[in-house]
Amino acid sequence: MSVKKDPSRRANSRGAKGMSTYTAERGRFPRLPTRYRDNAEVRRWWDTWRNVPWADRFTATEVQSLLDTLPLVEALHAGPEGLRYRAEIRRVESLLGATAYDRRRLDIYVEVIEPDDASGQPSGADDEIAALDAEVARLEAEMTSD
Repeated sequence: MSVKKDPSRRANSRGAKGMSTYTAERGRFPRLPTRYRDNAEVRRWWDTWRNVPWADRFTATEVQSLLDTLPLVEALHAGPEGLRYRAEIRRVESLLGATAYDRRRLDIYVEVIEPDDASGQPSGADDEIAALDAEVARLEAEMTSD
């Protein structure tokens, strides 16, 4: 017969007991800095993080961690000598929930939506992407006209 332990007496209790709660504004996820826009690997890495479902929960410090990691990602893809940065990149990614294991540790749960057709996109995704692209173009035009 198994006896269930009292969770409040566990050494590694995941409850909020003893935790402090603060309020913070969400970090604005900026466009990829200009110096990296021609690097397809860095752009792919940045877009991956910008588009994770929980990116809208990142605060300014998490966004800054990603920005600080950009030179390491650039170096990683520049040649074999950049491999020495892989562990640091992985450390940052782990703290932000890169793998299923990382997300479980961070209590992040992702529900995967199955695509509705052969395109691999959820229903309506193409329309949403087109609308977002149009909004980005409009905002860029506004910025350059000022």
